[in-house]
Amino acid sequence: MAYNAFERKRELQGVDLTFIPEPPPAEDIDNFGAKLEDRLFTKIIFPEVEFIEDDNGDIIESKFKDMDSDYEVNVFLPLMYKYRTEGYWFYCKDKLEYITGDHWYYLNIAKIPIVKEINGLRRKLSDNPFFVDADRDFFLYWRECEIQQGCFGMIMTSSRRSGKTYKFLAILLNNATMIPEALCGIQAQNSKMAESIFGRIVKMWKKLPKHEFFYPSHIGNSNPKTSLDFSEPSRRSSKQKYFNYSEVLDSHVDFRSTTATAYDSEGIWRLYLDEASKMENCSIMDLYNVVRETLADGSTALGKVGITSTAENLGGKTLQQYEALWKESMVSTRDAFGTTKSGLYRYFQSAAMAYRHDAKDDGNIPIELNKPTIDRWGYSDEETAIKVIKYLRQNKSGESLIHFIRKYPLSAKEAFMYAEVVSPLDIQRINQHIIFNEDIESLRTTTVRGDLDWEHGVPDTRVIWYPKEDGMWEMFKLPEEEDRNKVAHKGSSRSPIGVNFVSAVDPFSHKIVQDERRMSMAASHVMTTTLDKYTERTFVMQYHGRRSDPNDFFEDMIKQSVFYSCMMLPENQKYEIINYFFKRGYGGYIEMNPLNEKKDELGISTRGDDTRSRMVNGLANYVKAELGQQENGTWRDQVYTRMLEDWRDFDPENWTKFDLTVSAMIVIIYASYKKQKRIIKTNLHGLIRKYDVRGK
Repeated sequence: MAYNAFERKRELQGVDLTFIPEPPPAEDIDNFGAKLEDRLFTKIIFPEVEFIEDDNGDIIESKFKDMDSDYEVNVFLPLMYKYRTEGYWFYCKDKLEYITGDHWYYLNIAKIPIVKEINGLRRKLSDNPFFVDADRDFFLYWRECEIQQGCFGMIMTSSRRSGKTYKFLAILLNNATMIPEALCGIQAQNSKMAESIFGRIVKMWKKLPKHEFFYPSHIGNSNPKTSLDFSEPSRRSSKQKYFNYSEVLDSHVDFRSTTATAYDSEGIWRLYLDEASKMENCSIMDLYNVVRETLADGSTALGKVGITSTAENLGGKTLQQYEALWKESMVSTRDAFGTTKSGLYRYFQSAAMAYRHDAKDDGNIPIELNKPTIDRWGYSDEETAIKVIKYLRQNKSGESLIHFIRKYPLSAKEAFMYAEVVSPLDIQRINQHIIFNEDIESLRTTTVRGDLDWEHGVPDTRVIWYPKEDGMWEMFKLPEEEDRNKVAHKGSSRSPIGVNFVSAVDPFSHKIVQDERRMSMAASHVMTTTLDKYTERTFVMQYHGRRSDPNDFFEDMIKQSVFYSCMMLPENQKYEIINYFFKRGYGGYIEMNPLNEKKDELGISTRGDDTRSRMVNGLANYVKAELGQQENGTWRDQVYTRMLEDWRDFDPENWTKFDLTVSAMIVIIYASYKKQKRIIKTNLHGLIRKYDVRGK
């Protein structure tokens, strides 16, 4: 049943696995005929190794003790080579399983810290890892990356305790101890961490079976500090025994400094890059672009790189670069050569895969959660794991909740949403509101797309709202009928009469853009200003897009201002929009710069450290007051999730691509100015003494 149910063609995270071979005859597969409970992955127990030495005392040959030489050379070692290179088949529980050569090596040869019970206490000791389905999927995905000539490797984001580092170290060690002239390298967030990881692979190497098939000739250093060289030994001591076999691989594993050019021009075979979102001394983009060329032979990827980051450690100076690399590694963007925009394939391991949770008999755990999330055969119960993780989240809040989600994210979106971002804004509140919007979206009125246009297409009449799926605007609340199209005329100039709304815009002005990647979008927002009819300081309309003709966009802004009967504060570095308003007779809708005490500047400039600081502080205060759950348990209406995501990703050092954030900051500054003005006016009104006609 298991044999016939096996599917060679399968898909993992959008990637079709193309390499799984035909299974051997059913009866030739390990565990055939065994009872279900005994169908477990069983590691090979290797016999003791005995050595043959030359006159210098060097080891020149090794063999397994008590194993027939012909059987060892002609049957056993070729079978081990087949397992290391082609993979391994076995029955597990009620399934037929195929694992890759690297995975077989990881389970049988590599020894890593695993939890074992010693004298009733659980502790970590070096031993072979257990078979787990999450590891199976990882190695299958990696193997597909290896055989695809248009793929330069994998970028992996995972939950805590996924074992990603040891899996990649096993890959490096399997390659370096088998493939001639293979250069395998390690880099990490800093050189000290790279050195520490190199120390782990040295420890793994020391515990390999000392047979030359697994433990080839090496340079002779028993405790290498910088490089593990599988080269002809250089005799330095007559007291030391050297492994000096006739065949030498001339391959090696080393670690190097965290610089972009550390492996430049080296012809790397396999490279492991750990915690790439926290690179301290270089740009991850610069480093990867250099590395990619060392992996390539023209358009073909000869070498491969594994780039990883644990969700808990997402953060640091290179986080945005890492996230950009992640986004450019979507397999759906592959071209005819099978190459994504970055050249990498991305892989996420959810916390629900291989999450460790055991049943207890104390009666405290809810029944539906009181069962192990990994069974004795190594299969994950993802459904129960998700329930357990969500249950544990319930009793946490604030920083404690954020920290827990970062350790155990259930999706890549969660991992990046809760990344440790250095920001002047309260990212926790922003993320809380994003999740709130997603959770209750179907339970309340959200935004509607549409367009604003002149009635019957006749300019300078009334502006009408038309719902439209591909409209330029995203509307949350319309003004009441009596608050729309309230225009005052003074000669040929028009100005708004309303006081309930303000608007702002971060414009564009050029039809032709030299570099489309740097093309900015126009962004505009309308916000409420009074409590008379509307909730104060609420975003009610959003515009985000780019018309082919800037004049069409300028006209859109006039229609928006007329419809909401409000003044507009434009960013004035692109002055064309202000000129257009005056040319059309709507100059009375343009507001003066509220930050300029002289009140002689139309619009607002976003240049200058002082102005930028005041704008960012204004947004930070707004986030603190208006986002997240309020003290009374309620939530403000902040329905523009795309805008909130823009705030979350905002880089105070580079505003170029954050059009929505810039527009929002301008309208917040403007609304705060209008409120302050209103308060001052109210206070002055109370101070002015009134007299009757008699002077009393």
